[in-house]
Amino acid sequence: MGRTTYYSNTYNARGEREEKSLTNGVTVQRFIYDEAGRLIQTGNVPQIGLTRTLKPEQRLLWLDDQLVGVKIKATSGAYAGELLYAHTDHLGTPRALSRVSNNSTVWRWPLETTTFGQRPAQSDPDGDGQVLTFNLRYPGQYFDSESGLHYNYFRDYEAGVGRYIESDPIGLRGGSNTYGYAHQNPLLYIDPTGENALLRLLAICLRYPAACLPPPPPPPPRPPQSPTNECGGDWTVPCPPMPMPVPVPVPAPMPFAPTDTGEVCPDDEEFCREQRRACAEMCADVQTDPDRNHVYGGSISQCIQNCLPEKCGGEPKWKGYK
Repeated sequence: MGRTTYYSNTYNARGEREEKSLTNGVTVQRFIYDEAGRLIQTGNVPQIGLTRTLKPEQRLLWLDDQLVGVKIKATSGAYAGELLYAHTDHLGTPRALSRVSNNSTVWRWPLETTTFGQRPAQSDPDGDGQVLTFNLRYPGQYFDSESGLHYNYFRDYEAGVGRYIESDPIGLRGGSNTYGYAHQNPLLYIDPTGENALLRLLAICLRYPAACLPPPPPPPPRPPQSPTNECGGDWTVPCPPMPMPVPVPVPAPMPFAPTDTGEVCPDDEEFCREQRRACAEMCADVQTDPDRNHVYGGSISQCIQNCLPEKCGGEPKWKGYK
């Protein structure tokens, strides 16, 4: 007949198992979890009555809900002090641990195992004589070698029959079979807490809603560079209408404004009186000189009219005439 081993568990207020001990107090194992309920460290504590200082064994490294590594914290034994890589399947179940130094597989729970996980893990697959114990199984499960059961948070799972040994604590809300595991389909569903089987993707969405939101739409593409129009803008856009120029007021011309000759004009009245006197004297002399008479006209009145400046009533003159 086989030998019977008794052990007891201690749980915290969240239902997480914190301590596993044999009834004779020889061995006590402690479990530490993070805020999300993931197991992050296991260790041993001396017998009751001695200094109860935790001696870490293994520290589990997670990336969200994905196990990525195991740090062996023990100072003696197989792979003491080493960091091992964790290799998981599509459900997040650890299937192998490998060494960083030579990539050899030092622990393995084969994918070829039966559907419900009856096949035991291989503790020395590389045959180097170092036996490694690693007890994580399906998501949320921890294998207890003392009983052969998988601790699954709120229940215990028996891989040999593919069922829980306790009824579902949430009753029929977890399914019509209150003892069944993962809706009898452990290749597609997981049950991290032993309450309600979920699709792996759905479980991720419930824990990390932002990860399942559709990505934001990409920004609209920038239009291709186009030549500019005469306004400096896109050639496909017409230029705005040009504003009407503001008319500049032009001052009214001065009455009798003389042609600008660059000379300073004296007082008009006095100037014209002097011009008439001079022209009358000159035309009187012209009447006695046939050559000059042909230049200024025949009669004396015609001569004075041609002699006077325009502003004094004389005939229009060409610009070079003085």
